[in-house]
Amino acid sequence: MRIWRYAAVWLGAVLAAAALTAGELRLVVTADLHGALGNYAALAPRIREAAAGGNAVVIDLGDTVQGVFSSEYAENSTGMAEALNLTGTELWVPGNHDFEMSPEAFREFVRRFRGTALGGDWRCAGISGRPYAVIERGGVRCMVIGLTDPKMPYRLLPGDDMAFRHPYAVLDELQPALRKERPQVVVLAWHNGIYSKNLKLPELLSEYPMIDLVLGAHTHREHPGMRLTRRVYYMQPGSHGHCAGVVDIRTDDKDGRVTEMRFKLVRGDPRSPDPQLAALDRRLFLECAGLYRQPLGRYAPPRPGESGSLLGRRCAEALRDAAKAEAALIWLDAGVPPPPGKGVFTFGDLYRLLPHRNRLCVVGVTRRTALEFIVEQEKLFRRRKWRRELFAAGLKLHRDHRGNAVRIDAPERFTLAVAWYLVAESRVLRPLADAPGFRPVAGVERELVAGYLARGPKVFFDHDRP
Repeated sequence: MRIWRYAAVWLGAVLAAAALTAGELRLVVTADLHGALGNYAALAPRIREAAAGGNAVVIDLGDTVQGVFSSEYAENSTGMAEALNLTGTELWVPGNHDFEMSPEAFREFVRRFRGTALGGDWRCAGISGRPYAVIERGGVRCMVIGLTDPKMPYRLLPGDDMAFRHPYAVLDELQPALRKERPQVVVLAWHNGIYSKNLKLPELLSEYPMIDLVLGAHTHREHPGMRLTRRVYYMQPGSHGHCAGVVDIRTDDKDGRVTEMRFKLVRGDPRSPDPQLAALDRRLFLECAGLYRQPLGRYAPPRPGESGSLLGRRCAEALRDAAKAEAALIWLDAGVPPPPGKGVFTFGDLYRLLPHRNRLCVVGVTRRTALEFIVEQEKLFRRRKWRRELFAAGLKLHRDHRGNAVRIDAPERFTLAVAWYLVAESRVLRPLADAPGFRPVAGVERELVAGYLARGPKVFFDHDRP
């Protein structure tokens, strides 16, 4: 029933545009910048070049802040809002990591951003996004619908000042707006990729045939333009400021329908960054350089033939201590090289090992459940080619000759401290979040670890120890 209703709305909008002349609209799109202001400074001249001419709109699809130390810790996480302003970004769709900012930082980011925060499916820190924006450029009337990551309802912890609606509820409510606005082109700008277990894009498009183009994000993939259905296209501009997507949309001069979409990806030149953004990058780093260099102890990598990491075990102990749990698990990024030699280990070094603002929780588990969770996560990391190394406190893990986890030495039942984002997406542990014994822990994983390391012994790997 829904498809016929929207087909009628779409047809009415096309017929109402019959008197329009031919036009061309350009969309310039970035996504998943993750605070990579250096790359973005190099990309900015190409964004401005692509947006010149008066018929373009610049859009960012979220996960804008988190991932680079200075973007997260300077100016209360709002420096990237100024970066978007400097490139003339008009529309911003927040991503899942953007909702991990503090409520104060999120409100300030939206306040400083001069454009429109899109998304009829989210409310955060007392702010709601606009469901859509209508852009009229180059003789083309375009409706841009904003949606964030559809998995956000599963990532909420008790007490979060956030609420998320199902995308279908938002799209259903847009029927009167479609009749009123009469767009020639309908664009879905969402923080999600093509394939999602929670909401499959082909199913969504079959339910809502008024959509002509989907701008995607979240998976960090580059899709320079592809056809999803007979009339719907998809484009995704990669991540970390390495490139921007450009979409040229042409409409017919007789009936106003879309006649052509052309796609390309443009890349920056690191030899000629935008001076304003380069200066912003330097300013943000200088503001938090003291915190970045804050010493937490002394570190040296293992010698050849040695295994294990005292630093990793201390990080796991930090989570167990902060959560007052019987055991803790932590995965550190094994792809990040340690500081060379027996140098000072700083807060900035810890940031490289724990680049996301993971929150902590405690869940009651059995020995078998904990083992199933570890096996599940390590299979997932291998499938996604993530180089993660597991460290534990309060339990001992045994592996077979292939490195697979096979047994745990621990009580039959115990409390386990672990990052909430792992629990939220786990088939094994997610059901236990509604069981007695589950509780969130105040604070961010990285900062809890830093406080513990600063209070404890100052050597994380000392080859002279007994």
